[in-house]
Amino acid sequence: MGWTLSADVVAFARSTRSLLESRPVENNVGLTLSDELLGGRRFSADPMTFGWWAVGEEVAGAVLLTPPHPLLLIQVPTVALGELASALHAQGTRVPGVNGTAAAVDGFADRWAALTGAHAELHQHQRLYELDVLHRPDPGPTGSARVATLGDLRLLTSWVEAFHTETGSAGDDVTSYVADRIRDRRFWVWQVSRGEPVSLAGRQRTAAGVGRVGPVYTPPAHRRQGYGAAVTAACTADAREQGADHVVLFTDLGNPTSNAI
Repeated sequence: MGWTLSADVVAFARSTRSLLESRPVENNVGLTLSDELLGGRRFSADPMTFGWWAVGEEVAGAVLLTPPHPLLLIQVPTVALGELASALHAQGTRVPGVNGTAAAVDGFADRWAALTGAHAELHQHQRLYELDVLHRPDPGPTGSARVATLGDLRLLTSWVEAFHTETGSAGDDVTSYVADRIRDRRFWVWQVSRGEPVSLAGRQRTAAGVGRVGPVYTPPAHRRQGYGAAVTAACTADAREQGADHVVLFTDLGNPTSNAI
């Protein structure tokens, strides 16, 4: 058994696809990232690291690191966490942070701190929700939902940049990110009088039957009106209509509004 670390996303995708698709809801971030990276997306000029852990011929663990984002522990058995930290440390990999289940993150962070002398601090607790039955807000807010257009590009780019600032998440080429999702009809806005957008909900490409909603953003001046819940419902309904078997959404557990939605 052991870890294979590589800079080759094609080899990573080929080696880990069956593992990731065995739990498509829990592993959705890894699946969508793999697909985007295979399509040529890059988050920075820094080298990426992909890893998979095998027992004999069976791949049972997968991680990826796309700077400036944290190391993503997609699916890692507890017994493989220490070996992962040692392997990354031995090849001189810089790990700016780590993301995964609470137990996996704690186990990795403890080993990484022992190896490097680093100190880990909790940035955010999140929860992954899976849609059961969609209930649209009733009564709903004033206005209606529509698919975003390229005419919204400048405004929605500024909103996504604000979302990254408020959530403390690392951004990349936001304009290209927003434009791609508008062209794919995966960004929705809630509009009020004269078609003015007041809230945004987007989603990732469906992977292994799972569509993940995000980001969801409402500018401060338009909050507490129900717009975020309404546009999230519209984006979710569209994901189902476009063939997603499951729809999921991550929330910050410290944000009561998003958890209520």
